Amino acid sequence: MEQLRLAGVHDDGEHLVVEDETGTRRLLRIDQELRLAVQRARRLPAARQRGGQFGPREIQARFRAGATVDEIVAESGWEAARVRRYEWPILAERAHVAAEAQKVEIEDPTAHRGYHSVFEGEPLTLGRAVAHRAGELGVDPASLEWDSWQREDQLWTVVARFVVVDPAAAPGEEPSPAEWIFNPANQSVRSANAWAEALTEPERPDTPITAG
Repeated sequence: MEQLRLAGVHDDGEHLVVEDETGTRRLLRIDQELRLAVQRARRLPAARQRGGQFGPREIQARFRAGATVDEIVAESGWEAARVRRYEWPILAERAHVAAEAQKVEIEDPTAHRGYHSVFEGEPLTLGRAVAHRAGELGVDPASLEWDSWQREDQLWTVVARFVVVDPAAAPGEEPSPAEWIFNPANQSVRSANAWAEALTEPERPDTPITAG
C-alpha cells in the first residue's frame, strides 16, 4: 500500500494536500465521509491494540466514548451478542447526559433578540434554542435526535442529528450533526462546529453558551 503523508491544507480550505514518497502531491477533498472517519478515529483509544485485554469495564468505557458494537467487536474479538449485553445501560447514560445538556441556560438571553420574544418569562435553554432555530436553517425540527459521548478529558461531546430539508438555508456546506462540548461540573456548553453556532448563537457566534 502506498504511504502518504499530510503536507497541509489547500488554499481553498476544502482539500487536504497529501504527498507520496516521491514528493508527488495530490488533493484529498474534505467531505462528510472523511470528517466522520476522523471523528471515529478520535474516539479510538490510542494505546489499544486488537487482542488486548478486554473486560466488561473496558467494553462499557468504549461505549461511553461513542464506539459502536461493530467497532468494539473488531477491537476486542468478542462476539457481537456478548458485546451488546453491556450496551444498553451506557446508551441510557449517554441519553441522560444529552438531555441534561439541553437544559443548560444560555447566558444573558436579552442579548439574543430573536429568542427573547419567543421565550419571554422562561429560561432560554440549549434545547429550546435549537428547536427554535432549526426551521430557520432548513432543518426538519421533527428529525432532531440527540446523543452524547465522553471525551478523554472527561467532558462530553453532545450532538444533535437532523435532516436538512432546505440546503439553501443551511450555514455553509458543513454536514450534520451539530456538536457542543458539555461540562456537567459547571453546567456549561460551548459550540464545537458551525452548525452548533448557527443553531444556538445567531447574534454572537464567537461567544460560548454558559449556564445562567
